[in-house]
Amino acid sequence: MLKRDLGIVVCSLGATLCALPCRAQLIADSFADYSGTQGSGNWYYGYTTYANGTRGPFQQMTLFTSDVWHRAEGGGTSYWTSIWKDGQHPNAKVSTGGRLGEENWVTRRWLAPPGFLAYVHISGRVWKQVTTGGDGSLFHIFVNSGTVLNVFLASNDSDQHTFSADVCVGAGDRIEFVVDPNINDQYDSTNMVATISGPFSQMPVSAAACPGEWATFSMATYANSTFSWQFEYAPNDWRSFTGNAQSLACGGTIRAEAPVNTKTIRIRRTGCAATASVRIRCRLNGPCAVSLSNPVDFRVCAADLNCDGVVDDGDFQLFVGAYDLLLCSDPAMPPNCVADLDGNAMVDDADFVLFIHAYDELVCG
Repeated sequence: MLKRDLGIVVCSLGATLCALPCRAQLIADSFADYSGTQGSGNWYYGYTTYANGTRGPFQQMTLFTSDVWHRAEGGGTSYWTSIWKDGQHPNAKVSTGGRLGEENWVTRRWLAPPGFLAYVHISGRVWKQVTTGGDGSLFHIFVNSGTVLNVFLASNDSDQHTFSADVCVGAGDRIEFVVDPNINDQYDSTNMVATISGPFSQMPVSAAACPGEWATFSMATYANSTFSWQFEYAPNDWRSFTGNAQSLACGGTIRAEAPVNTKTIRIRRTGCAATASVRIRCRLNGPCAVSLSNPVDFRVCAADLNCDGVVDDGDFQLFVGAYDLLLCSDPAMPPNCVADLDGNAMVDDADFVLFIHAYDELVCG
């Protein structure tokens, strides 16, 4: 018989799962960050007492030995209360193995650092280490005083339970991963690994395109929010795509198709130097904060006029034909005036200098 209501509860902000291969913005990792120093990686290891339906204040453990945190009393043998790299063990009022009878909810806490504000995704796995006895244990996730998740692990439960939730977290907020003993603490060793990540479940990656051709960028997010795509006009000068052709500081133009609330976007660039790269990112208007994806490069090997991955004699022949026409407005000029490498609406000597430099390099980088 359970002493508390154990229905699974997910915070009112809701939870979404990544359905794509994920490369999330990792903020914290309970396993990789585990340390014998309190506060390292913003992780703290401790417990709270539980009596008369109330959790007491969080108390940090002070004894760390053999890669395990313990309550210090009795040299770590007075209570079962302990935390190790991928698990933790509570102590019960009805304790076993000669331990003192006090209910301890063993707690692994991550504390959001100063200046932090983000919509975060919490995910991981929890499972019983031993499934041959006892009365089960309970796993909780709390954010400050609010319950995000409760899972009951029966004494014979051999499954690994995955969990996830999405919450707004600000500076000083506490995310706690807690195991409580149910009634007794026999066989209550509980394994758990968890990560805390940003709202992007899949980041854009750098892409390249031939002159005048489209490149594709994609992202995915846990948040149910509006978002838009941006390009870097000049160093640290980010501008949102409008759907129309927009100028670049290098003299060329850039255009994105349907740049608002579209997770996969096509972008085309013309002009600029043969070696120029433009950075792209996604801006997410989250439930509690604006989040930005990692910026990635959009590269155009502008001198590769026939789009075969090298700048060679075939490209030279195409360049000479465009050079003889001179003006991009000439009806005979190839589409997008791709030989106009500096974006000044004509194919002239300046473009020739850029072309020869790329020709000497041969392979598009």
